[in-house]
Amino acid sequence: MEKFHEISTEDFIPISYKNRYLYDDYERVSNFLAGFLDKDKSYKFLLAKPIKNESFKVEWFSPYSDLKDVRIHKKFEEEAYRQYFDFLELVNLKITEFKNSDKLDSQNWSGILSKIFTKEDNLIFSNGEDISIIWGWQFNNNEIYRPDIRNISTVKTEEIPEPKIIIEETHPEEEGSLDNLEPREDEFENEYDEEVILEEELEEKLESNKKDDFIGFLRWFASKYWWILILILFLIAFVFTFKSLKYS
Repeated sequence: MEKFHEISTEDFIPISYKNRYLYDDYERVSNFLAGFLDKDKSYKFLLAKPIKNESFKVEWFSPYSDLKDVRIHKKFEEEAYRQYFDFLELVNLKITEFKNSDKLDSQNWSGILSKIFTKEDNLIFSNGEDISIIWGWQFNNNEIYRPDIRNISTVKTEEIPEPKIIIEETHPEEEGSLDNLEPREDEFENEYDEEVILEEELEEKLESNKKDDFIGFLRWFASKYWWILILILFLIAFVFTFKSLKYS
């Protein structure tokens, strides 16, 4: 096994279960992971092995090489956490099974596993393929996350298809001649005439629309405010009558 990390016992509080420090149970827990968690895959070396030295340090060992702290080496982070949570699902199933058992030993294992595999008290190391878990102390690791939950709000942009360029084939009238590929003067004249006609038609349409809009406005005004028109006619008649009486 290779040493890949070290912590100080003065910086962290060890976790205990029934008055026994959990890091002292490494061999028993690793053997359990090797044979009782998954029949098809051994997890014996998933837990890093802690060795406490005389200088109040805990050295961590693993058979995997080049292990890095994924909190620092972000390129390993997402895949390492995915592996960790896949493993954690198996552990939680076993914890639930043992917790509901009538056997005292099974209930004891439920308590041990629950204490060891609390994600806030785990640190994950990875080499890009394998992971190793540092455990047994209160690390208060709030950075650990389940990748599929954290990335659920990620917005996927739709791929914009590349524009297709359509090249029309030309058919020269005579084989071997390139004359038909060049624009002729009459083509330009036709295009110009068409543009002039379009402009004239557009101007006529705008003038027609203006007239229709004005007539429509008069119709709407007369239908809604007819009483004003009657009042105006009455005032005009009154003014003419008054003037005719005054100068008669």
